[in-house]
Amino acid sequence: MLGKNLIEVLNVSEKDKKMLTDIEYQTRNEGWGIYQAFGSSTGDEFRIERHDEEGKFKDDGEAIEFVVLQAILGSESHKNTIKFFVKYGSESEVKIILNTLAK
Repeated sequence: MLGKNLIEVLNVSEKDKKMLTDIEYQTRNEGWGIYQAFGSSTGDEFRIERHDEEGKFKDDGEAIEFVVLQAILGSESHKNTIKFFVKYGSESEVKIILNTLAK
């Protein structure tokens, strides 16, 4: 989940730290989060994933669709999540988000 480790890994600006904190607050009640992908080749990739224990989404793809839809509907925190991935995300995760936007 978002937090000190992700902020440290990405070496984000103070402005982006605030944005990440706001995103994390939003994700707590919605059943998704931003998680570091420890199995990635670079070790510092991250993804939008569902909170498995909450079961609000059937899979991570559905959680991504939720984030994208909320951004389209005007939610600032969800728009910021997409901006965050465009700025800091891996190419593969950005492609997944862009493909979801294109649906």
